[in-house]
Amino acid sequence: MKVVDMHCDTISELYKDHRAGGNVSILENSMMIDLKKMQAGDYGLQNFALYTNLDRAEGKPFDGHAELGIMIETPAAAVISDLLAREVDFFSIGTNDLTQYTLAADRQNAAIEPFCDRHHEAVLRLIRTTVENAHGAGIWAGICGELAADAALTDIFLDMGVDELSMTPGSILEIKARILDR
Repeated sequence: MKVVDMHCDTISELYKDHRAGGNVSILENSMMIDLKKMQAGDYGLQNFALYTNLDRAEGKPFDGHAELGIMIETPAAAVISDLLAREVDFFSIGTNDLTQYTLAADRQNAAIEPFCDRHHEAVLRLIRTTVENAHGAGIWAGICGELAADAALTDIFLDMGVDELSMTPGSILEIKARILDR
């Protein structure tokens, strides 16, 4: 399965993989905060459909489905995740931005960084709400960002029902061991 940022120039490659029978998931990586704009296709989720329409015009078979997902990386998106979940196939919770925006603490500003507590209850509650809303709508929710590789939170994320943890390769063995030891 390939997950591709819609703003990359790889949509045609993604489409070729789909035509060749590959499983495709498209992750819209815009700051998702507006349900009406998402429904109107203003975020780019509909771009893949342009290619599928070309298939239909040429009389070529197309199975009509590619998984469409969005980033949940603002408190606004987390709060309306019940509404957003009705429109997509999955969520990827971007914990770096979600933490920063929730706590109003720029993680790259050394003077403010100490206030950017990645384990803050407000951040964890937004993640839990998002996962619950995803599952309530029958879709999956994953976590990407630094928190996915935070071994101190692995059990908490599993208890929340997080379906996927996306992390750098160097963190996989430690997190995998924690999951298997449960």
